[in-house]
Amino acid sequence: MDRIVRIEGESSIEVPLHRGKSLLEHIREAGVYINAPCSGIGKCGKCVVKILEGKADVTEQDKEFLNQSQLDAGYRLACCFYPEESCFVEIPDSGEEKMESLKDYKVFDFEIEPIVEVKKSVNLESLNDGGSFCRNIEKIFGRKIEFSLEALKDLSKIMEHKDKSEKELYFVMKNEKLVRVSEKMERVLGLALDLGTTTIAMKVIDLESGAEIASARMINEQRKYGADVISRIAYSNENGILGLKKAAINSVLSGIKEILNTGNLDKSEIYEMSVSGNTVMLHLLMGISCRSIGVIPFTSITLEKHMFEFREIFESSMLECNVHILPSISAYVGADILSGIYAYDMIFSNKPCILIDLGTNGEMVVGSRDGIVTTATAAGPAFEGGNIKCGIGSVAGAISRVEYLDGRFVYETIGGKKAKGLCGTGLIDAAASLVKSELMDYTGYFSQGEYFEIGEGVGVYQKDMRELQLAKSAIRAGLSCLVEEYGCTFEDVEKVYVAGGFGTKVNLESLVEIGLLPEVLLKKAIVIGNSSLAGAVRYLLDKSVEEKMAGIKSKTRDINLGESPEFNNYFMLYMYFERN
Repeated sequence: MDRIVRIEGESSIEVPLHRGKSLLEHIREAGVYINAPCSGIGKCGKCVVKILEGKADVTEQDKEFLNQSQLDAGYRLACCFYPEESCFVEIPDSGEEKMESLKDYKVFDFEIEPIVEVKKSVNLESLNDGGSFCRNIEKIFGRKIEFSLEALKDLSKIMEHKDKSEKELYFVMKNEKLVRVSEKMERVLGLALDLGTTTIAMKVIDLESGAEIASARMINEQRKYGADVISRIAYSNENGILGLKKAAINSVLSGIKEILNTGNLDKSEIYEMSVSGNTVMLHLLMGISCRSIGVIPFTSITLEKHMFEFREIFESSMLECNVHILPSISAYVGADILSGIYAYDMIFSNKPCILIDLGTNGEMVVGSRDGIVTTATAAGPAFEGGNIKCGIGSVAGAISRVEYLDGRFVYETIGGKKAKGLCGTGLIDAAASLVKSELMDYTGYFSQGEYFEIGEGVGVYQKDMRELQLAKSAIRAGLSCLVEEYGCTFEDVEKVYVAGGFGTKVNLESLVEIGLLPEVLLKKAIVIGNSSLAGAVRYLLDKSVEEKMAGIKSKTRDINLGESPEFNNYFMLYMYFERN
């Protein structure tokens, strides 16, 4: 039988060859990760493979993205190669699987009242009064409670000990039900997850103290089906949800496995799990259709909060906790944005505040105690290195900081490694530096040639600036529409929270220099990092969270920029790279 084989070191994966299918489709079928931000339409040039054996003619797309030495060495784009005979291929290490996702965020003080409660009695004998142990435990909690069968069995085993006078008991309460009784103080932990379109971040939190116990980050394997939610909706409509759901599950389970191993944790210690993310990511995780999200009037199957058993969602017994899927606001303003509003108490602000998530979906919020307005704009993948010639994600070796000093570019890379590409923050810094040094004019036109090298064969192309213009103008235009809709001006705004895939690395001055942020907001802006994860963490530490999130939703109005007569005007106005 014809076979197509993917070689990786000493191991290989084989899948049957299907004529008429691209190599990219075969790789997906094998369950192997490959970077394909454009979802296989030949526009990004990222799905590079090396043909070790087999015939692969050079296509026009190959010539566009690969140099002659690469072509001669057998490199091709997987999406453009349709194998007719058995072949052996290798996927070069792009570093994407080690992408740095955002697990850090700025924390503000809040009172901890966890959704899981731990209490200790003085000693076991104090419960032994000739009545009922359960009744006396209710006295400790000061209210009527339910008892799980597991808790009753725990209590029964403890009572079998002959010496009960010196024993202290610890009780774990969850959702007004006693779920565990123990003679020793066990850690009561929660797992918070941000299911991002590009990357996934998770933290294990001590539910008594709020302290971080462990964390992990990983690529969202769904990226092989496209860099943005529109690509994934289109793929799921044509091919079904199963592949996308499995990709998300595999990514999350790999992170949980890492956390359990490196943190020396037992699965029995994790009682609750919260999951935040945009509406499409949460639909795909739950295995429900996104078809109606992709067409007018953009209706979701659900925007509500849901709770499931871990095995129901992740089809695994790796954990035995409840999984809380956080609520969303609209089809394109998801739980990730609601989490940010909640985490930073925007609903309690006396003056308008802004939250901007700089990513492919371009979600943004203006709000205060008087109400909240939200929207999303299709910024595209440029902020995450997509559709950029030398663009890569936030991996080791990605150029993340750029300045133009004394006639040359000075840069920093993630991890201090050799430069291998340009991530979003580096792209923004590069554009700002080109404008300030007059190597690029305000229209985005280079003063000389089509390319400026930053270092080690990595640079920016004229086309890259056009991609960035589209992304930054979409954000700025959306923000202007949102502020007008809210009924305030940028001068009225008290704080601007800048969130998203940039973490704490984005240079706010560069955002102003290229015109993405109004200059009047520079001193009001705070880079908060992963606001989605911050909200997921706080969810576990606040027993009144559902009431608060429901209150936020009730005060929130979502607007569709496609219906805004001013959006296109603002979009053209803010296309220029200039401070304003």
